[in-house]
Amino acid sequence: MKNFKLKVVFLLAVLLGGCGFHEGVIESERRSFIKFTGALSGAKVTIDGAVVNISNDDNTVYEISPGKHNIQVRKNGAIRVNRNLLFGNGITKEVKIP
Repeated sequence: MKNFKLKVVFLLAVLLGGCGFHEGVIESERRSFIKFTGALSGAKVTIDGAVVNISNDDNTVYEISPGKHNIQVRKNGAIRVNRNLLFGNGITKEVKIP
């Protein structure tokens, strides 16, 4: 009988102890980056149809969500760049403007 009580107490301790244990994966925020280089002056950039104001500094990096995006660059009314790019998490891609 004493042995049975000891087993019950041990079983309850194991079961209740597991209730306080948390296991899981902590994932950081998903984000990617895009950088424009080349002839930046006068360039009009759209990403997925939304206008993006870019600086004339080709060291500036812009945050973009991971996934597929359409990048268009117009200069003097003409489309100079029209690309569909796939961005992975934490990846930086460079778009050179001619």
